[in-house]
Amino acid sequence: MRTTRNLFRFLMVAVVAGLSAGARIYLPASGWPTFTAITVIAAIAIIHACEDPLVELVEAHLMRRNIAKRQIKPFGIRSKRFSSLNKSLDILALTALNYDSIYRIDSIEPDEEYVATESDKFAGGSGANTAYILSRFGHTVALSGVVGSADIGARMLRELDEVGIDTSGIRQIEAQSGQTAILTDKRGQRVIAVLPGANLHIVKIFEDGWDVKLKEKLASTRILHVSSFAQHSKILAPMQKLIGEMPSSSALSFVPGGIQSSYGLNDPYNALLCSRADCLFFYEKQFTQMLTETSDLEFPSSASLEKKVALFLKWRVKRGYKHPVLICIKNEIKTGLSRKISDYLTVFIGDDEYVTDVCRTRDLPAISSHDVYDATGAGDAAAAGVLSILLSKPDASLSEIITKAFDVSIAVGGRLGPRSGIEKYIGKKSISSGEFSTT
Repeated sequence: MRTTRNLFRFLMVAVVAGLSAGARIYLPASGWPTFTAITVIAAIAIIHACEDPLVELVEAHLMRRNIAKRQIKPFGIRSKRFSSLNKSLDILALTALNYDSIYRIDSIEPDEEYVATESDKFAGGSGANTAYILSRFGHTVALSGVVGSADIGARMLRELDEVGIDTSGIRQIEAQSGQTAILTDKRGQRVIAVLPGANLHIVKIFEDGWDVKLKEKLASTRILHVSSFAQHSKILAPMQKLIGEMPSSSALSFVPGGIQSSYGLNDPYNALLCSRADCLFFYEKQFTQMLTETSDLEFPSSASLEKKVALFLKWRVKRGYKHPVLICIKNEIKTGLSRKISDYLTVFIGDDEYVTDVCRTRDLPAISSHDVYDATGAGDAAAAGVLSILLSKPDASLSEIITKAFDVSIAVGGRLGPRSGIEKYIGKKSISSGEFSTT
């Protein structure tokens, strides 16, 4: 980008110099300085008004041209970590565990009072939701986290046990389990309040010998999937050790979430996981916030998503990480969603400091729109879709990956709760075939 910007400025200087030289020849001596001054002011105004859009346009064109020139191997093949089949565990999820109270109302507006049209309580937690779906898809899954010892904690464990998830890495402690209160409306908007509870004591999974169990599981795991924690600073040191001792053949998947993203990449925990990660999942506003809060990254407010991803890749390379990475950028899922018109998902493949492939939901074959009843867990479902296809079909194309992610998200969004919709999805033929309805 700097090269393109400098070239644009050089061309403007050349134009001004040429006009000034011509004016000196053809204009009276008294008129030449005035003309030159006006030309300089006009050039400065043009640079100020047009530089950023033109640079972004050129950069986007060069990126598309570079992608078109490359002979792209599927991400799961280039990143050999997803091709490792000699491990007994597909997914080990290190996650917060929460009990969700969800209330559906007509509209979320400030200083208003509404009657809930539906409400219910569900076991949740970002990584737990992803793990639950992956287990229902037939993958071998284990969970590590902390819950309270009362009924809520027991219910969350029971629900995970019932779908075959190994919960031996979940520690029960004398504390209140994590809880959330969620408002969701007909437009797909949500407001989430989190009471972390037992999740504040996540460091306990690294104490009293539990860290040995975690390390043993990780040694036989294809993908370590990590979601965000409210007290991440307390587990920085043990996570540095865990990631440092992680087998090079195991992949790392990371979901920073909104709170975690707000700390930026200068945060040591974020830097650790974002550098080593093979898959990253963000909402676009979270991704932008993470970059904005990083002191050594600068970009104009008008910067495209492609440019932001390129900046992130360069940041990784500066830290010595050049391995391929899949970055899934989500936007808020809305009612009446259609793949043809939606930028709900954009998936980038980065290799070294370059974007080598990109696919958006709007690039896929059109299907009819789908109403989203409750967006809770839709992002977690997208992560499950991506990881599932990478586990089961490493040579899958990027369009296959994003199609799976979209389909699973829509299924989960069709029901109240973060996991309810997945049961109908499992019995469907395919959303993409038009034989599945979320209603």
